[in-house]
Amino acid sequence: MIMWSKLVKYFSRQLSCKRKVALQERNAKLEGFPQLHHWFRIVDVRKEVMEEITPGQLSLEQLLEMTDEQVCETVEKYGANPEECARLNASLSCLRNVHMADSHRLLLASSEEISVHTFIRSFSEGLVKCLQMT
Repeated sequence: MIMWSKLVKYFSRQLSCKRKVALQERNAKLEGFPQLHHWFRIVDVRKEVMEEITPGQLSLEQLLEMTDEQVCETVEKYGANPEECARLNASLSCLRNVHMADSHRLLLASSEEISVHTFIRSFSEGLVKCLQMT
């Protein structure tokens, strides 16, 4: 449970940091963060489903904007089963709640934009730490 909580906070932080990067500084590499395939692995979506989704076709941010029904309709197109849809929706609900709280806190703390390089360096360092914990 502690690991799950840390991962949700970690993805939330990625989303928050990404929003702080000026639009004109964003590139294709940054747009790929946070990676949907990483989230699917955490939620235990089958590899076959992940392989059906080509890069850029669907993002975690898009899923966060959808209703539970829309999420299921979307991932079922790629072969997800009802159990995977339920797990994905539960995990997205957790991420939405944490991300909304974190975003509100960050808005109060600072409105500065960060560079794409700072974001990627921060993400890479955090990913290494996270992977070392598993």
